[in-house]
Amino acid sequence: MRYLPGDPIPNIRLLVCRLLPRLKMLLHLPQDSAKLALLDDAVHQLATSKPDPDVSAELLSVRGQLDRITVRSDLSSVGLLPRSLTKAEEDDDARYEEEFKIAQAENRSRKLVTGENTAQGSRIRSFSAI
Repeated sequence: MRYLPGDPIPNIRLLVCRLLPRLKMLLHLPQDSAKLALLDDAVHQLATSKPDPDVSAELLSVRGQLDRITVRSDLSSVGLLPRSLTKAEEDDDARYEEEFKIAQAENRSRKLVTGENTAQGSRIRSFSAI
């Protein structure tokens, strides 16, 4: 990505322009601050590279899009704010707890059944010894 904005082929630079807003939407601060700087460098390099009317027009449009996109800051990743769970994560946690309880109940019932079989087996042995 670093070298594509300076590519001599205008169609490559045009595709890079179209890709920049999508890339910016994926960034999260503070862990992606270096990537954000690379994105800004790419915009600068596209603006100062060989002039092409299509690339210039696309870059003008993309700059407007980039200005409207806010980079998400994930403060929970640095421990400043607790991260709230999404609905899907809450559902997963509830399913996990339910499955855990079922597994515990099955283990308890297996132990009871195994314990009864052992007790019955000892009775049978002692009965046959008589």
